[in-house]
Amino acid sequence: MVVCVAKDAKVSEVERLLTSGAVRKNMLLAAFAQGVGARWREGSMTFSRVIRDGLGLSEKEKISGFMYLGESDGNFDSTEFVAPGNYVKEWTAG
Repeated sequence: MVVCVAKDAKVSEVERLLTSGAVRKNMLLAAFAQGVGARWREGSMTFSRVIRDGLGLSEKEKISGFMYLGESDGNFDSTEFVAPGNYVKEWTAG
């Protein structure tokens, strides 16, 4: 998904990026509703100059991520569970 983030646009960059998140969530929901496997990925390719150039993007355009569509084997537990307690603690104002 590509987002145009022109500074002179009537719609702010923040609103455009947030909107792209809503759009991608709805695209995932639509894919699942149709029985299509779908996954959203970001990462280093999102910021790769080679990928940007290959897609012919201008400096005003940003990649917000990649959506993969296809058949699903139904196994959605493909990542290892990380216990939040190892990284998070309760915060209290003090």
